[in-house]
Amino acid sequence: CGTQSLNFQVTYQHGVDHIVKVNASSNQPAALRACPGEKVIVRYPHSFITDNQTSEHYKPLIKIKGSYIEVSNLHLIGARDQLPQYHYSENGISLANGGGLGCRILYNDIENVGHCGVKEMGHGGHHFLIEGNYIHDVGHTSLDHGIYCPADDAIIRKNLITNSTGWGVHAYTAPARLEITHNIITGHAQDAIVIGGPDSRVLHNVFYRNTGGGVFFFRGRCRNNIVKNNIFDEPSGAFRYDNQGSNEPDKHPQNNLADYNCLSFRTPRGWFSPYDTYGLNNFTAHPQWVDPKNLDFRLTSIVYALTQAKILGLAQTAAHFEHARCLRTNTYKLRQELSFDYTQDRLGAG
Repeated sequence: CGTQSLNFQVTYQHGVDHIVKVNASSNQPAALRACPGEKVIVRYPHSFITDNQTSEHYKPLIKIKGSYIEVSNLHLIGARDQLPQYHYSENGISLANGGGLGCRILYNDIENVGHCGVKEMGHGGHHFLIEGNYIHDVGHTSLDHGIYCPADDAIIRKNLITNSTGWGVHAYTAPARLEITHNIITGHAQDAIVIGGPDSRVLHNVFYRNTGGGVFFFRGRCRNNIVKNNIFDEPSGAFRYDNQGSNEPDKHPQNNLADYNCLSFRTPRGWFSPYDTYGLNNFTAHPQWVDPKNLDFRLTSIVYALTQAKILGLAQTAAHFEHARCLRTNTYKLRQELSFDYTQDRLGAG
């Protein structure tokens, strides 16, 4: 099936519109992408910045309002240091007005936006993919995040998400059936991930030095989630939860499972709801990354890692360390396209 190529139709007046709205389908998707060998930068014009010094809301750099649309290989540069601070303004990419079905946001570099790198606006979008993006240095307050996803059935994988003033992935209020896998999430002012809904899987991620900690189970609608085969280096704790200050069971996260995770020696377990399960197969070990402060999360010794897995009988953890081994030849490099070779079967492994 053919893919439609889209040209940007941009209006610069007292606002800015980079709106992708097109009749696409699963048989004929549409793509807004950089051509091979080209670099495309999307930013606000100077006139937009000067005209909006007293505005209460700014439009996103790109807004998707349709289905089966791909946005890929673009460099989005926001203006959070040039526009006044307002809540919920200036996303990198927004999925709005029900847009999202079959959409793919792939291999973009998104930086310096005032709110979220990528955000589904709570408008009913669902079943979309956010993969391979480098999202970094975003936000003003704890309401601003790397990825904000209130949508059901989204896949968030293979992203490098760093340095937001909120959460790395904000899965709130109660999205269901998310797949959050193979991401590196580091340097956020809150936790790496907050989970507010049910039936999601958080697998094969690296959580490193987020101020709030690793995974935050949020209140009574957070149920039946699985957190497995992740590596935590979180001095504030691998886990925490919120129960609205109540002892009533329906206010607590329930039936969530965390197992087969590796916690570094400096990572305490944190706080778990009495209605959740902290599995017997979690373990403590030194991840032995090459240079995590400079975002090099390759393992210095895959033999050591696999030995740890074997000693503890963690067959599933061995698969995770195999994922880390792949990063030895596909290292994250700043401002370079991310490259992976994972299969859907690997994503399906518990």
